[in-house]
Amino acid sequence: MNKMLRPSQPAQWPTQQASQYYQSDPQAYAQNQQYSVNGQNYHPSQPIPGQPTQHHLLIWGVIIFFTLLLVGSGTIIYLYNKTPSEPPYFIPTTEPTTPIVKTGLRVEQAVFASNVDTSGAYYTYTVQPNAEYEIGSYAYLYVKVKGFDSRLTNGKSEVHVVEDIKVLGPDGRTVRDLNLPAIAEYKETIQNLHEYVDFSAKIPLWNDLPQGRYTAVITLHDMIGGESVSEQYKFTLSQPDKSALIEQDFSKLTGEVTVQIKFFDPQGQEITALAQQKTVSSTNPLDYEPTIPHYFIAGEYSAQIIFTDADGNTETKTVTLEEKDELLIDNLDFASKVMTNYDYLQQAGAMYNAGDIIYIYFEVKDFEQDSAGKVAFVEDIVTTGPDGKIVDSLSADNLYSVDDEYSSTQAMFQVKNTLPTSTNYQKGEYTTTITITDRLSGQSTTKKGVFTLK
Repeated sequence: MNKMLRPSQPAQWPTQQASQYYQSDPQAYAQNQQYSVNGQNYHPSQPIPGQPTQHHLLIWGVIIFFTLLLVGSGTIIYLYNKTPSEPPYFIPTTEPTTPIVKTGLRVEQAVFASNVDTSGAYYTYTVQPNAEYEIGSYAYLYVKVKGFDSRLTNGKSEVHVVEDIKVLGPDGRTVRDLNLPAIAEYKETIQNLHEYVDFSAKIPLWNDLPQGRYTAVITLHDMIGGESVSEQYKFTLSQPDKSALIEQDFSKLTGEVTVQIKFFDPQGQEITALAQQKTVSSTNPLDYEPTIPHYFIAGEYSAQIIFTDADGNTETKTVTLEEKDELLIDNLDFASKVMTNYDYLQQAGAMYNAGDIIYIYFEVKDFEQDSAGKVAFVEDIVTTGPDGKIVDSLSADNLYSVDDEYSSTQAMFQVKNTLPTSTNYQKGEYTTTITITDRLSGQSTTKKGVFTLK
């Protein structure tokens, strides 16, 4: 007896052939009943013998799909590795690659100097003590730049960095004519990439500027990487001592003027090591104070200043200088480090972070020595904070003292002070007053320096 599925169960049509057989018996089709094929009775839900079921078709479909996938992958690999014919499968480019190497633009070092020599392969400079300049002079600013980006082109490195400088006065406003965009630029394509770039800037300190603390705002632009950074550094302007000042109005001179300064000792011999030369404009009167270094012996010296313009017109001034043996604190400077041999690294703008150690370097000169070469002096230091009050932890009596046999030919003592701060110190400007008292002569002298905690 043939088993029959209930007509209520949904009909299944495994193949088109079954559909055709079933449609040959319209009555069975209409009643959803069994039909006859080759003498055998079937229901629509039953597959025809010898025909694939839906389950079988699914299995065969998966097998065929993966077979085509493997064949296709093999064909692609073969074509990829095959030597191209005309037209080529891949057209090689003739353009060079230009990757940009990014490292982070920064001011590695900034130093206020009395001059910067740019004639050699590497810049050299002379530190300006305490970053203090006289009104009417020039400030020289040396900057070492690192972290600029480079673009590799045909095996060479392209570097392009621009420096802007803006000077802010004691009131925080930009000083007239001292907004100096693109005052320095480095644009080179080089075989061997340098680790850093040197910049030097000469900043005129006009005669009409007031005394006080100024800020140099340095902005660097990396033209390759599109990055810019700014840093601020402090310096001080003070009035020159007018006692031996040479004032020249250039009444007979025009255009650019060359100034030669010659010094002569008490015997009238020229001191060639002190010779100087400057270039100024006849439209900007020159105020210049020739001085004799304090390590020279006491006596009467002279200075001859020769002014020459482009047309050969000349004016000459002569002044007499007297060098006295007076106790002196000289070359006071704030540093990031002072070595055991007293070489030091200037702290740019005397700006520190709260918690840093404040290093102070200075020199004591023209102290008294007895016939045995004995030297005796003592240092006191007082520091006031932004509120004007004395900071006890940065102040001390007898901080440094000398009471020793010493060579009578030595004219200078180098001194290093170390002042630790903490992170809870008030931010702002601190004033340090150093007093040296010579126990043999009874003389005292003082020198002030300003540093900033940020």
